[in-house]
Amino acid sequence: MASPSAALGGTSDSFDDYVADLDLLDSDQARNPEHTIRYADRKYGALLKSVLDPSRAQAMLTIYFQQALRGKQPPNVAGLLGSILHRYGMAFQKRPRDYESEYLDCLDDEESTAEIGLPAISAAISALSTQRARAAMETLRRRGLDLGAMKKILLSSYGIIGVACAAEAKILRRQIADHMFSDGGAKRAQRIANRLMRIAAPYLPAPVIKIG
Repeated sequence: MASPSAALGGTSDSFDDYVADLDLLDSDQARNPEHTIRYADRKYGALLKSVLDPSRAQAMLTIYFQQALRGKQPPNVAGLLGSILHRYGMAFQKRPRDYESEYLDCLDDEESTAEIGLPAISAAISALSTQRARAAMETLRRRGLDLGAMKKILLSSYGIIGVACAAEAKILRRQIADHMFSDGGAKRAQRIANRLMRIAAPYLPAPVIKIG
């Protein structure tokens, strides 16, 4: 999905457009913390829907991870989407039926982050250990990056994302059991929970998987 500005005849959607849209929403929320934006809101509802649209978010996350693995420092859209998920998780807890769609779309984006991020991190760990990556690593060294520290960070992130997926699945299943969703929302939430656990399974020790 193109950004609202693109839909109105502006330039085609780009990573920078997406970051700008995220920043605009974040700025409004900072000014109006008492009201969490909803799709039904006239001012920023359409923009929120565009930002959380799973197809658009997935495309932007792919660009983010590609740039990050090339040694660039793009705006952390994965982290920004994680912050939005937290915001809508809190809003859903207080007013579940009002924020069901927004919350579930956030979880779809969280799933995309894990689905794209885990293989990307795995590839980066492998690249740091291969001769073929020597030229790229030398470039990073010249930029002053500590590759040993980078590898430790990647390994840590690798586990954290897996654990986060399992934790989100557990929360979703509890919310389903507590009848917080509509009938349609509960079915969608169960599908998301199942996918999150499938994503998490290869990256977690067996005892953690059983908890989910």
